[in-house]
Amino acid sequence: MKHYKLNILLSMFVMSLFVGCVEQITQTEEEVTGSGQLRFIHCASSTGELDLTYLDLSDNNFYLAEENVVYGYQYGYYDLKTGDRVFRLYQPSNNIGVSEGKVTVENGKKYTLLAIDLEATLSDEMMALEDTLAVPDSGRTFIRFMHFGADVADLRITNRETGAEVAKLSWLEVSPYVNLNAGTYRFSITDPNGQDTFLEVSPVTFLSGNTYSFILSGTLTDLTPVEFNVKVFTETSL
Repeated sequence: MKHYKLNILLSMFVMSLFVGCVEQITQTEEEVTGSGQLRFIHCASSTGELDLTYLDLSDNNFYLAEENVVYGYQYGYYDLKTGDRVFRLYQPSNNIGVSEGKVTVENGKKYTLLAIDLEATLSDEMMALEDTLAVPDSGRTFIRFMHFGADVADLRITNRETGAEVAKLSWLEVSPYVNLNAGTYRFSITDPNGQDTFLEVSPVTFLSGNTYSFILSGTLTDLTPVEFNVKVFTETSL
């Protein structure tokens, strides 16, 4: 059952589709003692707006964290109590649970939870990642590359200006953090051999000392309504 919570911190995995009723309930916020941070990114190009909910540790009910989350945006970071946190995505129109994710939150750590496509449809499991706590040296930047393109099996990311390979990814693969000089980059996304170009990325500027998520999603054909694209998110507390 999904409940609405007037004051939200955030907390919530395990998946079974079901229809639940919506009740307007005022819930006391969870007290945050030992805590970590989590952000959510909607990367599922097959799916429209979703409601993000979390499982409250005290009463085992799901409460609304973010309403009508939109593809291509990130939400959070949120402070969470430590422990096993379970999250569920609902379709706002019919209140059906469509995807779940679980994160074991440890004190002082940061996490990313992502809604992703499973080919032409939303995956019923969200992807959970642990974020780095390291800070790049002055003049440097950390970039983590993620491949969620629904119909691109393997790809290669190169620096157009130097021809150097930055990352090579299979579908649903996430690279380690790449340590690069801060500055403006022009990337090409090609097949692994560099023969076919899938996407020429507009210039992206990465600032000194910052850490970024570079996320590929969408499709080259008509599997989803969204074309193959790149979105870049800063990994900092918001």
